[in-house]
Amino acid sequence: SFPTRRSSDLPVALHRVRRRYFVPVTIDTTPVEMLLDSGTNMTAISSSAWQSLRLSSRANRTIEGIQSSGSPTGALIACLPSIQVGDTVLHDHPLRVISSAASGSFADPTFAGILGGDILEHFELTLDLKHSTMYLKPDAAFRADPYEFVTIGIQFFKSGDAFSVIAVWRGSPGEAEGVVAGDRIISVNGNGSKDLGVEEFAKQLHGAAGTPIAI
Repeated sequence: SFPTRRSSDLPVALHRVRRRYFVPVTIDTTPVEMLLDSGTNMTAISSSAWQSLRLSSRANRTIEGIQSSGSPTGALIACLPSIQVGDTVLHDHPLRVISSAASGSFADPTFAGILGGDILEHFELTLDLKHSTMYLKPDAAFRADPYEFVTIGIQFFKSGDAFSVIAVWRGSPGEAEGVVAGDRIISVNGNGSKDLGVEEFAKQLHGAAGTPIAI
């Protein structure tokens, strides 16, 4: 959102490179600059920046087998102890780690990563690009989805009347039940895939741990 700036909002100086703006972020105890991209739904870090973190941070909980655009060897999701933007520290926040890339920003070894909407949605945000400044105020009404990563562990897209599986996360319930990339899902919990949009389908795959899901 882009509300009128208040005097109580926290200013964060941005680093401008041509028409791109980078935000100073601290991941655990390591300072990095991440490209501001509110259109990206998940914050992502490059493999080189990932390796620069303390070993204890990199050894924390991870999900492997993620399919990531532009990264032929895939990616992983890591749950980090902390990530700080301005004066706000988010704990146990997931981010995507891009293991390699043949093209685009992540192919540049000096590129640290992208700060996405999953972190920015915690704030009321005002941008003053003329002065390379971002103003943040924690959004008191924000509530994170507690089941965002409580799922069967697949990535998919809709193809005709079915959903096609493009990746299965390692160690996930989907992998345990034999789901593989290339499978086509024609129904979930008794609901025909042809009648479901992508968002409705995704909601069927998430819930409290232990919830049975029939595909």
